[in-house]
Amino acid sequence: VKYIRPCVFGETIDIAVTPDYSNDNLLVLNYLVTDRDAGAKLLKASTKHAAVDRESRQVLFQLPPEFIRRIRQGEGK
Repeated sequence: VKYIRPCVFGETIDIAVTPDYSNDNLLVLNYLVTDRDAGAKLLKASTKHAAVDRESRQVLFQLPPEFIRRIRQGEGK
């Protein structure tokens, strides 16, 4: 998390989430929080998500192809 500027009570903010597809092993989500009125950046962050096998609960070393396909289909939405 990179805090750029504080957010104050009553301020309207926008939160943009952008997936990063540079790696088929992890889904990385990048976040940008901005002040809606001023357009100023308030915060930048990212989270990393790995696929887990439903039965064994072990982390998979690659995202399932079907998951990647479905996520990429939603890119234009």
